[in-house]
Amino acid sequence: MKELLSEIAVWAEQTFPNEGVTGKLAHLKEEIEELLDDTANLDEWADCFSLLFDAARKQGIEYDDIAAAMRAKFERNKLQRWVEDMPGIYHHVREGVDR
Repeated sequence: MKELLSEIAVWAEQTFPNEGVTGKLAHLKEEIEELLDDTANLDEWADCFSLLFDAARKQGIEYDDIAAAMRAKFERNKLQRWVEDMPGIYHHVREGVDR
């Protein structure tokens, strides 16, 4: 995965030399909308993951940083209390905050 992300980074820098984090995230929003329209489309999943990881790279965040942060966040999430706000949509309860 790291090798593929490195290849994507080189290609992205050559192809989109002026695209920063904000531009990548704006593009990601568009791709997420496409993914919502067809959640079985692997190309859309690939677009979303590619853009998200490349935006992180532009921010100076590396793959191993993301993996460590995901582990830490997962451990915190396991301790949270979760509620279903709308059918199929869950959020953790923020103590003292009304939704």
